[in-house]
Amino acid sequence: MCNVVDNNASLSPLPLPIHRILFQLRGEEIYNAAWTEELIKQAVDDLAFIVQRGPRHLPDLYHYLGFLKLIWAKMGIHLTQVTTSR
Repeated sequence: MCNVVDNNASLSPLPLPIHRILFQLRGEEIYNAAWTEELIKQAVDDLAFIVQRGPRHLPDLYHYLGFLKLIWAKMGIHLTQVTTSR
């Protein structure tokens, strides 16, 4: 793995393994910048794309998504609430 990811991933609002997946998809120039609202939306879109069309063997990604699902369930947030509030 490239050192640039490790050095700048602390700027990411996402866990390091998820940042690395995004880094591999789009490269250093996109995901080693300041994390704006626009970049966060791009990351969510990229992760959705990977889940829908990417490789199935990405345990870090699916563990993270499972974690988010658990947190959302504990908070009483349902996916329909999130998607309709956009």
